[in-house]
Amino acid sequence: MGDATGPEAIEAMLVEGLGPTPEGFRNTKNFHLMSNLLIAIDGDTATAESRLVYFARSKEARPQPMLAGRYFDELVREGGEWRF
Repeated sequence: MGDATGPEAIEAMLVEGLGPTPEGFRNTKNFHLMSNLLIAIDGDTATAESRLVYFARSKEARPQPMLAGRYFDELVREGGEWRF
């Protein structure tokens, strides 16, 4: 979907790419399985790498792997809280 910086920009990117979330929505069709988090901390900054597998519901209503990938994130500690 692209790059975004800050909570408002991230939300706008998701709404533009996926559409707004209907009230009372409960996802039963797909999910991401995250694993292998690698985090390197350097003072108040850090980098993180994680792996994912995206699953969607098959015709038989079973989880089926559809996509695999990696996330590379940059994090910063602000006011004692980590943000990415």
